[in-house]
Amino acid sequence: MKKLYLLLLLTIFIWNCGQEKSIPNGYEALIRDNKGELITTTLKAVDTAELWKTPSTGYNEYFLLGQYNNIRTHTIMRFYPSVYLDSARVESAELFLSQSNSFGQGDSMSVTIYPVLSPDWLESSVTWNTIEPLYDATDPIINFKIGNADTSLISVPFPADRVNEWILTEDLDANVRNNGILFHISQADFMVQFPSSDLQVSEPYLRLIYENEEGNKDTTDVIVTEEATLYEYENTEEENRAVTGLETIHIDNLQGYRAMIRFDLSAVPIQASVHQAILSLPIDTDKSYSNEEGINIKVNVVLLDTTLQNPTWYNTNVSVDSALQYLPQTIAATDVSVLSFADQTNIQYMSRIVQNWLLERNPNHGLLLQSSEYGFNPYSIHFYTGKIDSSRVPELKITYSLPPAAKF
Repeated sequence: MKKLYLLLLLTIFIWNCGQEKSIPNGYEALIRDNKGELITTTLKAVDTAELWKTPSTGYNEYFLLGQYNNIRTHTIMRFYPSVYLDSARVESAELFLSQSNSFGQGDSMSVTIYPVLSPDWLESSVTWNTIEPLYDATDPIINFKIGNADTSLISVPFPADRVNEWILTEDLDANVRNNGILFHISQADFMVQFPSSDLQVSEPYLRLIYENEEGNKDTTDVIVTEEATLYEYENTEEENRAVTGLETIHIDNLQGYRAMIRFDLSAVPIQASVHQAILSLPIDTDKSYSNEEGINIKVNVVLLDTTLQNPTWYNTNVSVDSALQYLPQTIAATDVSVLSFADQTNIQYMSRIVQNWLLERNPNHGLLLQSSEYGFNPYSIHFYTGKIDSSRVPELKITYSLPPAAKF
């Protein structure tokens, strides 16, 4: 009997030795009953502001013609027929524009094309203020109508003598170029969108019928080389300066408005580990304008001019952290009342920003919200600041945990 008992004990011992059961070390034993709990807090914006910056005119996939909300848009273009034709005589020319979208009310608008007097403009930087004194308003080339339609192919007869003049005066090797043409709008009740050469689909072109060296008739299409939208509007605020104390702040694709918000993180301990950060902004749908596609809005971190003694939003030009690679972004449209950056990727990116603020890797000067589609359409999105209704204010919901406290 005793042998049987000893054999049973030996069997149990061998079986226990074969089980992979971890033995807690000192650190595991210390925190086993004292793990950090998740804490969620919702912060309301303490500062809000907006500023504007003239949108980049060229290198957009679309250009705009017309008028919307007291903002008028003209377009400047330049064709280089000499690239296609050296010394041929053009007998007829026709301009083609592919209308891709329209915004606003009205039946039609009148467009007049004028010659530009100076070749010294760049697609990347040209503005209405620089071109306004540099076109010949006494020498209209052609006038034509544009209808209010989402899609349409517009064809306009273009004077062949103007094209021949470009060919004769161009010398690209000597940096002598034609000056281009201005599509001018005097008054309109709507705005039209056209594909540009940057889209490389349905861009403007001139169809030329000419006599070749053999004396035969031939045809070629000259694609536009440079074009830019020119914005004409009045703004009493200084460019790139933040304006505070507003009932709403907004992002506007035509005037280049940006929105700024800042949160006070003092309620979150600096040793907190951020698990989630969700940014949300209430939308004033009555003031806003967009279709269901909305505006693609991206978020960046504000930097201030540290050369000033007391840099604030009020006394410095606003810039952003261009080195930041991971920018939260989402679509804002008028079919929702709150814009929320709540998908997994945006939560991850926003959490990084908040964590860096807590660790003081970056000073907390707030966030700048801007469109990635300036000059693309006339859409605008307005956000409540809490000035009228304290319940309608931008919020930052942070979920974090604290390091476990040691127990002895």
